[in-house]
Amino acid sequence: MGLALTHPNGGPMLALRLDPERARAIAGFDYFSIGVPDKDAIDSLAARLTALGEEHAGVHFATIGWILPLLHDPDGHEVRFYTQQHHTGYEAGEVVTVHNPRESSESREREYHPEHR
Repeated sequence: MGLALTHPNGGPMLALRLDPERARAIAGFDYFSIGVPDKDAIDSLAARLTALGEEHAGVHFATIGWILPLLHDPDGHEVRFYTQQHHTGYEAGEVVTVHNPRESSESREREYHPEHR
């Protein structure tokens, strides 16, 4: 049993399947992320989720954009939101390797927002 969804503004389709046993087996795993346009949109989304009583970790500086992590669906799967807007520029075709993403992001966020020290 499943359900396929489309958004009226376009974008990729999303198909969901009902399989409680598999859902329990992978609870806590974030197997996809959802893109939002920019920093203002992710801030608005975080505020809306908070107003609805949904727990999350707030908006954070990530490797190339901003992230809203630790929101969970009813089965316990993490749903992450990332901005399509980037705060860091890279050349087209450039390969970027990040060995310590959390530490790098936290360090860059302190540089970007000194008031968060």
